[in-house]
Amino acid sequence: VFNSPCHLSKKLDCGSMIWTALDGTEKIRVPVDQIGHDFTELSDGTICTIVKDARTVDGLEIVGDQLVELDRSGEMRTIWNSWDALEVPDVEEDEDDLTDQEAYDWTHGNALNTNEQEDVYYLGLTRLSSILSIERSTGEVQWKLGGDDSDWEFTEGTERLTIHHNFDLR
Repeated sequence: VFNSPCHLSKKLDCGSMIWTALDGTEKIRVPVDQIGHDFTELSDGTICTIVKDARTVDGLEIVGDQLVELDRSGEMRTIWNSWDALEVPDVEEDEDDLTDQEAYDWTHGNALNTNEQEDVYYLGLTRLSSILSIERSTGEVQWKLGGDDSDWEFTEGTERLTIHHNFDLR
């Protein structure tokens, strides 16, 4: 199982989850518009993947993320969306402080893990310097590690949490 993201092209209508036999012959391709960097597979074969969600705020396109579960038949279900769960940047207030990349890519979700026993997904958000624990059944954020409104306090002098692609919670 692998994904074919389209994050560098900034085009719509691109990206897929692909299930392929070991000999390399393609078996199943499920289009997932704006699929992101990472995904995780549950024991029942369900895939959860990061999917970009672009919206226009005060004339500026801002991209958040969502977690979407899918199966080989192509049935999809949105579990969580940054636009519903996080504080959206105030474009007018922050406009001078936002770089073009930050404006385009508000959350930059690019690392995803799961804990099936706890029924949660762990999502790394690079631009927000944080990891979220998201309850699979409700989409509720259980806790946030890092960032401006972390549920934990770090010891003074601790380096800012930087999540870019992989992490392991122990």
